[in-house]
Amino acid sequence: MSKQLIISVGIPYSGRTTWLNKTYNQEGTVFVLEEKYNGFLKDGKVQEQVFFESLDWVTTQVKQLMEAETPCTQIVVSYFQSRPDHWREVLDLAVAHEYTLTVVYPRNGYLYYPNNKFGRNQEQVDWIKKMTVNRFPRVVKDKKKVKNEDEEEVKENPNLYNNIVVEFMSALAFIMQVNNECSSDPKKWLEKINAQYKPVITRIALEKSRKKAEAEKQAALKAKEEAARAAIEAKKQKVQSEKVKETSDEVTTTPVIEATA
Repeated sequence: MSKQLIISVGIPYSGRTTWLNKTYNQEGTVFVLEEKYNGFLKDGKVQEQVFFESLDWVTTQVKQLMEAETPCTQIVVSYFQSRPDHWREVLDLAVAHEYTLTVVYPRNGYLYYPNNKFGRNQEQVDWIKKMTVNRFPRVVKDKKKVKNEDEEEVKENPNLYNNIVVEFMSALAFIMQVNNECSSDPKKWLEKINAQYKPVITRIALEKSRKKAEAEKQAALKAKEEAARAAIEAKKQKVQSEKVKETSDEVTTTPVIEATA
């Protein structure tokens, strides 16, 4: 039986999830939605600072489905972040486990459903933004270089929704350019993506490497501090034990004076 991976792209709240559920409703189909990552939404708002984590979570879910004792025959992945270089690890898995690939995108402008209300794509974007403005917070965590040290800083990001839309439009242009050539072959998609997004792939790899090194450094420092605390505590226990022993010896060796009549 053939195994199929479906990857979907689209702007938020474009009707994509509803369309996917209606289109891929065969028994055994499993959906992996990036937005379902625990922590992606907080108080109903998108949390930009977990974007890398949510992508890793998607890859882990797909890996488990493909490598299960009975592999899933149809996996539908819905990315919140549209840029195709985010798919690379999932496509590697598809190649390794012999899955075909289908990339789906909206065919009614930027919407997955027919509409007669908005003729232009920008009108669709503006309408969705108006309807979902409360889902995108203005304040996010970000990094700022200060005195050669990375520190967490809160900064304004009023353009999060617009950034997501721009990323989708860029991805859509790329997909439409290579879709016919790559067809259902995930290996060909990987080749095109690696060529098109090489600079950003390199930058992200360096950033991940830096974060990994920093995490390892912090872990080693924490282990060293814990070892030092343990040594101090052991020394205290030893001193306390010696004091108890000395007190016990004094009690044992104290002569007993018998009372005389």
